[in-house]
Amino acid sequence: MIKGRNEAGMKLRVLNLVLFAILLICCTNAVCEHTEQIQITADNEEWSWDPGAYNQFSGRIDLAEFCGKELTIRISTDLSYGGDPEEDHNPLFTVVNGHRVTMLKQKSSAVFTPETENPAFEFSASIKLPEKGHVRSIKLDFRIVDENGTELMDLQDIISAGENAAGRENGAFYIPYDIGTIIWIITAAAALVWAVVLLRNFIKKSIGDNHYADL
Repeated sequence: MIKGRNEAGMKLRVLNLVLFAILLICCTNAVCEHTEQIQITADNEEWSWDPGAYNQFSGRIDLAEFCGKELTIRISTDLSYGGDPEEDHNPLFTVVNGHRVTMLKQKSSAVFTPETENPAFEFSASIKLPEKGHVRSIKLDFRIVDENGTELMDLQDIISAGENAAGRENGAFYIPYDIGTIIWIITAAAALVWAVVLLRNFIKKSIGDNHYADL
């Protein structure tokens, strides 16, 4: 009787650990697929991290899942401008899908309807760094809403300063995934490894206990 209970308990624990591992893998894959929908690149040749500097960056957002819908893409950052209205300093779209936006019409939002043959939103944008303080990274936030104002997606990416990036001491380089996402994936991978080790030790211990019980 005791042996049967031990075996049932072991099977239940093994099943729970396997299900937990599968859940971690599925969640990690979902996060990777989500972050791959956006790609941001900074102009390594012209980018400056000096206070008050104006810079340009380009990007591409895959919106294939919303083909046929009129979307509005709104861009903002985590930069602080010392109490000035944030909307006055949001990045401005300068080129949208190959069409240059005139100076007076440049805004932090753009309207786009993805089609089957053209599902990606490609753009260039300008950004002004705060006049005070030294910025070494910028978190970009892209909110995609439909014509009713319902938020469909919220994507983030980071442009960060690096030593000797692209051959320049103060160059800019592109981090393809959000830092928080990278940390989450690393944590999930560590948890998965821990689960496998725990499962292995548990099975070895259970086999040993059952062996002595049979004796």
